[in-house]
Amino acid sequence: MNFYTVVFDHPEKSEYSQMLYVMEQSIKRFMPDVNLIVKRVEPAEKSNKTWDNLTKLKHWSEIEDKDPYVLLDCDMFFRGHITTAFEKDFDIGITKRTSGTPPINVGVVFVRPSEKTKRFFVEWHNTALFLMGNREIFLPLHKKYKAICQPAFGHLLENGKLDYLNIKYFPCAIYNACEDDWKDRIRKKVKGVHLKTKKIQDELLNTSGTKYLHIKKEFDQYKTVPSVRELKRFEQRTGYFPNLENPKTFNEKVTLKKHNDRNPLIVLTADKIKVREYVTEKGLKEILVPLIWTGKEVKIENIPPSGIGKPNNASGRFIFINQALNKEIVCGTMNKWSTLTYGTRAGEWAYGQIDPELLIEQMVDIGPAPTIKFSCFNGEPEIIYSQKYKIEFGRLHPCTITVFDKTWKKHNVKLMHCENPDWKKPERLKEALEMSRILSGPFDFVRVDFYYVNGKFYFSELTHYPTSGSMHFNPVSFDKYMGDLWKT
Repeated sequence: MNFYTVVFDHPEKSEYSQMLYVMEQSIKRFMPDVNLIVKRVEPAEKSNKTWDNLTKLKHWSEIEDKDPYVLLDCDMFFRGHITTAFEKDFDIGITKRTSGTPPINVGVVFVRPSEKTKRFFVEWHNTALFLMGNREIFLPLHKKYKAICQPAFGHLLENGKLDYLNIKYFPCAIYNACEDDWKDRIRKKVKGVHLKTKKIQDELLNTSGTKYLHIKKEFDQYKTVPSVRELKRFEQRTGYFPNLENPKTFNEKVTLKKHNDRNPLIVLTADKIKVREYVTEKGLKEILVPLIWTGKEVKIENIPPSGIGKPNNASGRFIFINQALNKEIVCGTMNKWSTLTYGTRAGEWAYGQIDPELLIEQMVDIGPAPTIKFSCFNGEPEIIYSQKYKIEFGRLHPCTITVFDKTWKKHNVKLMHCENPDWKKPERLKEALEMSRILSGPFDFVRVDFYYVNGKFYFSELTHYPTSGSMHFNPVSFDKYMGDLWKT
């Protein structure tokens, strides 16, 4: 059986390419016997959603297929086999909502081809053209049905012009679940999920937010592709355009990891609370920074005299707590984090899979603690960064980064335009190297980060996506050097 979808080649927009890629994978997973045919077309001259939908309808009307087929919008993914709909008798199958607007949704259309259905698609397209030229007729229909394809269908239906056609209505909540049909979660019976609104697409692909976290977790279980914005950011920061078909550099491989590696252990170890369980299981509990409090919502009585507040699902978000800081400010800042995800724009998959929580740790230094970070490839620490920080505009920024190999021989390289002063070799370097091997063992790459205070190593975090795969190296050749260490 064939599924058909129309995709518009908007050069500055990659959202639909991203969603199409996920849809293709979900079809292969749940409907391996289905052949997806993608029709890529130029946007209409008057390119907006209405005219694009009109163009889509025209291409639908030109399909020649002798066997039953399904028409799809490309902003969908699947959780089950939707061709069970053909167990019913109909010419055309349309999905319908139990409540909400519009009453029907033509993101999924089931077709048993015949002379009747051929006539229907011609009439549907012609009616849409007619409505575009007759606003007084179109506007009331648009208010009821939305967009253009649905008002045209509604106009034909309400005027008795589809009486020759056997139409079967299927519940959106199973075959084409839109926002109103999800309620507060995707129910087990849902087979098709429609990422219909710009608000949903933005949260999944472009912005932070946890309103659709349950959808994001399902959507992001599949491999994704970098957005146009992400590729531009990569080029601006690194000085070259990534070759993700044949990655050679460290930054290219981090970028590919973000979009391809769906190891659930990455999610667990990116979670600032659950990673503590991982470190403990590895026999290294003694290096954990003492934890003061965790929870979904922090209250004034939870705030200690001193500590560091963080969300468990982000990097770079923190607040230093001391007696001079208003506790209401601490609560407001931290509780806002609970409404945000992290890394969506940059394609950092793991963070979007984490249920948001908050934590407060003890401070190990009076200010931003220096760190020593071990870049580990297939369980072996090869590159070491020693870093010091400053706080600017409420964010932590490195002011010095010095790069060493695992014998503490300094590399002549600058990262992120930072100075690279000499650092004295830590007395317990051998011990830190062994801890890095233990913690990095399951991964082809991960960076093991430690706070380094008064000669002691404290666990900070495991970093899977350093600078989101856009680290600036000077010289650039060091990017390739690190890439060669990463055997994939």
